[in-house]
Amino acid sequence: MRLATAGGARGLQGVAVRHALCEEFRAWLSAVTQIVLEPTIDISCAKYEYTGQSISVSEVVSHKCRLSVSGWFHGPSVARPTRHVETPLARSPHIPYDHEILYEWINLVYLDMDSQAQIQEEFEERSEILLKDFLKKEKYQLLCEALESKEIQWSSRGPANKRLGHPVCVGELRRWTHGHYTLVHDSQATEFALDLLFFCGCEDWDPEYGGFTSYIAKGEDEELLTVNPEDNCLALVYRDKETMKFVKYINHRSLARLNKHPDRRGFWDFSFVYYE
Repeated sequence: MRLATAGGARGLQGVAVRHALCEEFRAWLSAVTQIVLEPTIDISCAKYEYTGQSISVSEVVSHKCRLSVSGWFHGPSVARPTRHVETPLARSPHIPYDHEILYEWINLVYLDMDSQAQIQEEFEERSEILLKDFLKKEKYQLLCEALESKEIQWSSRGPANKRLGHPVCVGELRRWTHGHYTLVHDSQATEFALDLLFFCGCEDWDPEYGGFTSYIAKGEDEELLTVNPEDNCLALVYRDKETMKFVKYINHRSLARLNKHPDRRGFWDFSFVYYE
């Protein structure tokens, strides 16, 4: 291993780091992994300065410079474990329901035939649309009160290399707070689908907090569409096989919202996907 060091105290620190990595840490790592590791280590050092923007999943909020040591140990080849295949969410067939409930809950503007024709025309042209004030105000308030109930038992859904959020049912109802996100990954299935997102509890939510759904072209960084959380809004997005999506990491700035809404640490969304 080669580790650049300077004289004096820094030189002693370099010797200490070398000893820790080559001897103590290597022995511990070998015992844990049951792999005989060679004494040779490839290593590099890097210095990072805080820029106010974090691209990592683990958020960086310190204004101090950071030093990073990375590299790898050498050893015999080992058999790779079988890649875990995540069980997809169950798909349920459409169940016809009494349409009278629509008139009880949905804003009557969206039940008007002329409005529906206009919505259909815009959706066919853009493949996405945002319907604001979707539910009647009194029904929306009842829904938010129900979501704030202490009786709801939220569970975290991972794995961390794909997502971190709180689902409560298949289909799915999700709670988003500081530190939650989803990621694009190689095993993510892509097919023609209609995404439905309905947002609750998003008062004064700033896009700088994160939490928005971003659609990108498969294999590219180009962002095709951003759907920001908006109170009592229904978002519809039709995507093809070359489109992937993720929810942006909710950063520490979202905590400032507690000053105005002490009981709102995040927001909820109902997320449904309809397949052809």
